Amino acid sequence: MARMLIDTMSVEEFEPAKFTNNYHDQLLTMIEARAAGKELPKAKKAPARAKVVNLMDVLAQSLEESKKRRSATNGKATTKRRKKTAA
Repeated sequence: MARMLIDTMSVEEFEPAKFTNNYHDQLLTMIEARAAGKELPKAKKAPARAKVVNLMDVLAQSLEESKKRRSATNGKATTKRRKKTAA
């Protein structure tokens, strides 16, 4: 089954000449521009980091809130038990 999948995905032979190395081309362009004395473009700013949440703190806070809710109801269940019906 794995061989059949590989055979169907690789229909034509790989030809490296079809592909270009964009990174290499852009790097050479920048080196040539720098050698000619031109100003290089400024690098883009890195995206702002997302706020990291400490899961242990969130868990502790959640447990405290559930304890407060439980003590507010005096530890009694908030739902009534079902009555058993005869089978």
